[in-house]
Amino acid sequence: MWGFDLEAARPHRDAVVEVGHARFTVLTSSLIRLEYSPGGTFVDLPSLFAIQRHFRVPQYELSNEKEVVTIETEQILLRYVRDAGPFSGSNLSIEYKSENDSFIWNPRLWNRGNLGGTVRTLDECDAPLDLGEGLLSSDGWYLFDDTHRPLFNSNAEVVARPEPVGIDWYFFAYGLNYEQSLKDFLAIGGRVPLPPRYTFGSWYSRYWPYKSEELLQIADEYRKRGFPLDVMVIDMDWHLDGWTGYTWNKKLIPDPDKLLADLHKRGLKVTLNLHPADGIHAHEATYEDFARAMDVDPTSRKPIRFDCTDPSFMKNYFELLHHPLEKQGVDFWWIDWQQSKKTAIEGLDPLFMLNHLHFRDSERSIAPGETKRGMILSRWAGWGSHRYPMQFSGDTVATWKVLAFSVRFTTTAGQMGAGYWSHDLGGHDTKDDGRVDPELFVRWTQFGAFSPTMRLHSTRDPNNDRRPWLDGPPYEEAMRNAFALRYQLMPYVYTMARKCHDTGLPLCRPMHLAYPRDERAYRTPDQFMFGDDLLVAPVLEPALKPGDPVSVNVWLPTGTWYHLITHERFEGNTDIVVDAPLERIPVFVRKGAILPLAPLGRLHSGENLEQLHLLIHGVSNGEFTLYEDDGESTGYLDDEFATTRISLEREENQTTLTIEPRSGKYDSMPARRELHVNLHDLDEVKSIKLNSKPLPQDAWSFVNNPGQLSIELPPLDPELEQVIAISL
Repeated sequence: MWGFDLEAARPHRDAVVEVGHARFTVLTSSLIRLEYSPGGTFVDLPSLFAIQRHFRVPQYELSNEKEVVTIETEQILLRYVRDAGPFSGSNLSIEYKSENDSFIWNPRLWNRGNLGGTVRTLDECDAPLDLGEGLLSSDGWYLFDDTHRPLFNSNAEVVARPEPVGIDWYFFAYGLNYEQSLKDFLAIGGRVPLPPRYTFGSWYSRYWPYKSEELLQIADEYRKRGFPLDVMVIDMDWHLDGWTGYTWNKKLIPDPDKLLADLHKRGLKVTLNLHPADGIHAHEATYEDFARAMDVDPTSRKPIRFDCTDPSFMKNYFELLHHPLEKQGVDFWWIDWQQSKKTAIEGLDPLFMLNHLHFRDSERSIAPGETKRGMILSRWAGWGSHRYPMQFSGDTVATWKVLAFSVRFTTTAGQMGAGYWSHDLGGHDTKDDGRVDPELFVRWTQFGAFSPTMRLHSTRDPNNDRRPWLDGPPYEEAMRNAFALRYQLMPYVYTMARKCHDTGLPLCRPMHLAYPRDERAYRTPDQFMFGDDLLVAPVLEPALKPGDPVSVNVWLPTGTWYHLITHERFEGNTDIVVDAPLERIPVFVRKGAILPLAPLGRLHSGENLEQLHLLIHGVSNGEFTLYEDDGESTGYLDDEFATTRISLEREENQTTLTIEPRSGKYDSMPARRELHVNLHDLDEVKSIKLNSKPLPQDAWSFVNNPGQLSIELPPLDPELEQVIAISL
């Protein structure tokens, strides 16, 4: 249940070239594994990093001459001096063959152009940190050293590598084709799972001893004030006093079953905070059963030490401690591990093991026939952790400097598969224990609206509470706008999440990932692409004084762009300055991009789209393929989903919007769907036809200034093609 397919980790024999104590595996035309074993024994078990190596063998040519061995694919040429010992600059080289980005690498070279990776946590961060190395580099290559990473064995256990340990490298060659490197990374490291749809909604969290009635009151107040909410986080006070706990604190939550049921009735998912480091103590309700299961005398009342490398302990850990709570209604776990990085297995981080086991256990089906997506919230535990979303960045200090760093941190992490970060929006705490600056809180939340997860959280301080309406006007309305925009964008966000699963492209992308050949893209860490078509430039500095105007410098790449909110048009390949009043975040959309939106006013992300809005700026060729599924099952892995291709074509005097028939199916998909189209930047419209028939005048309206066409169609069958022809 917790391991991997060993055959998937064993490479195809035709992809392997052995040369004495060296072995080379041609994984793709741009990715090769390089091993050197002093004892001549090579490893085919999956590692914490590489779990898949059995692919269709790419075409390559082998020249196995007496002194030099060469392996040549479409993209790389490897040369190795036979019997020359461990890999070095004198016996190994790899040439990347490209008209524009060619290079010759050898082990002496330093990856000077590396574009950054990520770190375990931002706990207590109040200034930018070194983000280390990631997969992408302007040098066009990356060498991953897997030599000392532990392995998964046939019993789904993590084991140390056999001695003597030699060399186990993976060489990624990609030039400036960064997207190819991400595809290669997912090929061997496993895809990024598609998180449940509710995770992309808003979360409320606070380290505070809430009583049951207070949690329900907060949920009701969200709805009453028109703020959407999908996840209620209950921090560590849910259990008895102590760092680690598994027994409900009945003083605060006297009837856990009722509380969880009441939260579920409100359409919310529930997660509990978890600190497992201190083991199982005698005060726990399950202590006696756990002790007996571990062959410990329950009358001894001895603490049972936490050990994530002990299969027996972990089996009981899940079956006796967690599964009963999940049956009560806990939807997933927030793993708040902050302790050491060592275990009984050399090189194994306990956080990695917790993330792996918890995520795989969360995929367990509870009801017959049910399939369930894995889901945890936890800190990053190194390469390979992309398989266990979501990550949270830890306890940051609430300052503008940290907000600005969070933007770069999020986009950089996505370059190594760690795209699903959840931040404490507003910061975890302030340096002076005062309430966070409301302007800072608004701007952090606006960034959160264009982050993978929109989670508000704060420390145990009576001055700090992240309910978004507490600061009153004008801050409350600005927060409401950010929440509303996020939920309108949910169809776009979820489609991009599926794209992340398929390609490795994260939701929040550094500009150089989208524009690798534009030097300017490497100098704009404070803005990013959100999916394929949106450019976000968060406000990262305060107004000089409350109420003063705020503006932001934005670099727009080549092309025509529109402000998502004001619909103002800009020509790209330039820097601009845009106004950013408190209620507005600068977001820009490409000309011709088709943005699928949910109707305004939704309070949960899981509702079916029985009304779809299409927002289009500029009359230009463009397309978008909307992705939909049931939001929670693993059916998306077995073709249980639907896609709808939407295209816009411009001819001389006509623009045609085509919504193709829905392809595929999944449980609960809507049988009928209203369609609303808003097309901006038009000068005039002469007539509109739907499926070759004139559309009644009352179905569309046109405003000459600022040039917006609005079309509203009645419920239609998504299985049928709809063609809207607009004569200009």
